[in-house]
Amino acid sequence: MTEKILRFRWLIIAVMVLAFVPKTVQAQTMEPTKNAEGYYQIASKDDLYWFANKVNSGETTICAILTQDIIVNENVLNETGSLINPNLDEDLILWKPIGNNKNQYTGTFDGRGYAVRGLFFSDKNQNYVGFFGCIGKNENNIGIIKNVGVVDSYFYGSTYVGGVCGANNDGAIIVNCYNASSVGGNTYVGGVCGDNCENAKISNCYNIGYIISRRKIGGVCGDNYKGTIEYCYNSGTINGDAEQVGGVCGISNEGNIENCFNIGNISGSEYVGGVCGSIYNGITQNCYNVGSVSSNYNVGGLCGSNNNGKINNCYYYSGSCIKKETCTEGERKEENAFICGEVTWLLNGNITDGIIQEKNSPWLQNLITEEGDRYPVLKANTSGGVCPIVLKDGNGYRNDDTHNYSDIATTPDAVTINLYSYHCTKCNADNKKVIKNLTKNNDTDIEIKKDGTEPWKTTSAIDLTDAAYYNAPVEFTTTGGVTFNFTRTADVKWATLCLPYKITTSKYTDKCRFYKLNSVGENEIVLGELSGEIAAGTPVFVKSENDFNVDFSIPANTEIEMTTAPQDQSATDGTLIGTFEEKTLTEDDNANDLFIKENLMWSVSQAQRTMKVKPFRAYIVPATSSGAPQRSIAIDGEATAISDVLDTLNDANAEYYDMSGRRINSLQKGVNVIRSGNKTRKVIIK
Repeated sequence: MTEKILRFRWLIIAVMVLAFVPKTVQAQTMEPTKNAEGYYQIASKDDLYWFANKVNSGETTICAILTQDIIVNENVLNETGSLINPNLDEDLILWKPIGNNKNQYTGTFDGRGYAVRGLFFSDKNQNYVGFFGCIGKNENNIGIIKNVGVVDSYFYGSTYVGGVCGANNDGAIIVNCYNASSVGGNTYVGGVCGDNCENAKISNCYNIGYIISRRKIGGVCGDNYKGTIEYCYNSGTINGDAEQVGGVCGISNEGNIENCFNIGNISGSEYVGGVCGSIYNGITQNCYNVGSVSSNYNVGGLCGSNNNGKINNCYYYSGSCIKKETCTEGERKEENAFICGEVTWLLNGNITDGIIQEKNSPWLQNLITEEGDRYPVLKANTSGGVCPIVLKDGNGYRNDDTHNYSDIATTPDAVTINLYSYHCTKCNADNKKVIKNLTKNNDTDIEIKKDGTEPWKTTSAIDLTDAAYYNAPVEFTTTGGVTFNFTRTADVKWATLCLPYKITTSKYTDKCRFYKLNSVGENEIVLGELSGEIAAGTPVFVKSENDFNVDFSIPANTEIEMTTAPQDQSATDGTLIGTFEEKTLTEDDNANDLFIKENLMWSVSQAQRTMKVKPFRAYIVPATSSGAPQRSIAIDGEATAISDVLDTLNDANAEYYDMSGRRINSLQKGVNVIRSGNKTRKVIIK
């Protein structure tokens, strides 16, 4: 009877597909604005369609952020996940997925916690279907989709169909995303992603939508081929008309599935499992299922079949299989083992009473309050101030009242990848967080604390170098000292600087002077000298008095305020942009941007190659594309390198060039480039 009902649903969907001839959106001609990082700011459906058209026309590396929820169509689905009215064909705007197998998206799309609502796509012959069709990598970029939800949308295609993305290939990443839409197709169909392969990763994602397909269908992903799925879950309904159907993944072939769970209802005809339909090699570990699983053949509470795969520390509810269980991989548990905290304790790898393993232990469960967790969760439920870390106490299990979340939690906050914010008001009077990978050089985590509305604080030392990065998700203070040393060769007089803490100029008068950007002209940039304090995150120019060897370190026992991000400095006809991590400037996206080299400002187009701006440096984005590709530096209108130029003019071996790079015998009116030894100077003759 179940199989007949499922086939009838497929007939209904086929009729619906034929009935729809939705309208399309006219291409937007106005380009959305960019933020300081060069990301397009998507604030409307017109912006979103403009961005999709650009990617699909070949500009696959452009990046974007959402600045609010984007609504394309309203009221697309009803409460059961079906289309509200399949006859409203003239009122639905058709969506075209971003990227395909020919033009794989290789940029970064950051939803910033917002959602895209009301997308509609239906073509039973189309591959690579979803909000994004296909993401992957090229020589320089890896596609990333993060921090976005896809809500009240409908996707139907042939192969590689997913709510967030149809196919996630070649090391690309989907992180902190969710699907609350209906997704259907023939094969490789998933709530978050249809196909996850070749070192690609899906992390911290979930599906609550309705998913239907013939084969290779999963709540999170249809096919996981040599990829990784971690910290994900499914609570949506998954219906497969044929084989390889799973709550998390339909088929995992040489892939890894870690710390995932399913509580949704799963059905199919063969090879059906609560976590994975079929497993071939690879590793599945620290996972569980309590959802119902229904199939005619090859069915299991955890997986439908296992061929040489390693299944470690996985559990399933003994009553989850509606038909007779044939695959007994994983460990069967009664429902009370999930409710009482036993499975949570086991998933974290704990084996001794009263002890929490000092390793990755992301599983949590509120066991005390009525608003608590019925089953293990990956995100803290802190109702009533309960600390949902689970300990074994004799024959029972209880929440821990002595440890802080910062001791053991490893699941990041949504939108903030490297911040782990499980804090417990019952465990300790202080709230705590742990910042992981604050800098590339830190081997240990930075623990920060706060008391009420006070700032986050730490006593840890912060070691900064321009060969690393700095990534702080919150502002905090440290009394452990900060180290940063700036060393350059003797002939370098000018550099840029952007530090995440404030400095006082009077401390460095014997070493260097500091300048702000006043204006950007066609042949020069003009600076103004700074004195007093330079605020944290402020990009500036620095001129050395002697050798460029300046120690900007601040000793311990001084309260140092650390900021999260640089602050752009606007000037006439240009902006000085600082960075705390390495910034890549390309000819395609940054041709007119200016970086400092050999005491001049050079455009990226002049360098004729990709340029790297090191961490704690800055670069200029001119307001217009006009201007010389090399520009001198002036202070309040006076050239700063006059003495150097005079020395160069007296050098019999000096070579003269015009701005086109053509060798000339002597100086001429206009802009001249003089090269002497390893020095290059620009002279303007009026």
